[in-house]
Amino acid sequence: MTRRALPACPRSARVLLLAAAAATTIPVSGARAGDVHDLQRGLPLEVEDTVTAGDHQLQLQAAARYERADGGGDTLTIEPQLQYGITDRFHVEVSYPIIAGGGDRTGSGNVVAAGLYRFLDEDHAGFGGDHIWPSLAVKGQFELPTGVNADGLDTDIRFIATKTLTQAESQDRLHLNVAWIHNAAAESDERHNAFSLIFGYSRKLDDKTVFLADLIRQQERQEGEDSTILEAGLLRQVSERLTLAGGVGFGLGDDSPPIRLTVGVQYSF
Repeated sequence: MTRRALPACPRSARVLLLAAAAATTIPVSGARAGDVHDLQRGLPLEVEDTVTAGDHQLQLQAAARYERADGGGDTLTIEPQLQYGITDRFHVEVSYPIIAGGGDRTGSGNVVAAGLYRFLDEDHAGFGGDHIWPSLAVKGQFELPTGVNADGLDTDIRFIATKTLTQAESQDRLHLNVAWIHNAAAESDERHNAFSLIFGYSRKLDDKTVFLADLIRQQERQEGEDSTILEAGLLRQVSERLTLAGGVGFGLGDDSPPIRLTVGVQYSF
């Protein structure tokens, strides 16, 4: 898909958009009912785990992410998503990102369809004896060119691993996400293929709160640009079905966004 920088929107408009996003972050998606320890991509961080929606379970989520770019061009992305569990191991997702602000709005209004399949369950926490294998999953995502500056069917294939470190109530877990992203209609200065690597960690602080952090290293769409981002966030369960999320990220290096802020909600029916 092609990229084109759009004129910057006034600061007052950005403030209004941020206020509207905060107001909309009240019910959103992502975990099995009653299970707060379920990491969804973008809610609030990039890292995700191998947990799937339950069999025939419907989940709704929404997130708002503000990102500041070098030299201006701030963006606000609001992304609602619907998940449905086909089986206990496989769920499908449909999302619709809306991007506002003065930065790159490529992809705003694209319909994104994905499926996540967990093909291996973790046998036991820790690394002792024969219990070394993590839970493993694969995710395929297709971005339909229905939005701004869109052309071609982009694909994103991810390998996901989650390993529980301890049997304690904290459920400390390590996560690994490896992604291959294909740009079907790349311009002359864009990559046709890019790769992303994410290392994550999560820990239950109590029965209703999860702390999570990740380190992202990814190739950007533009040739010669690579970014590194460090993020941290919290999930807070306010009822059996409703969870709130918040996170902050900082870029490391010239090609990385200086700061990103994310808030969201998740609801399981």
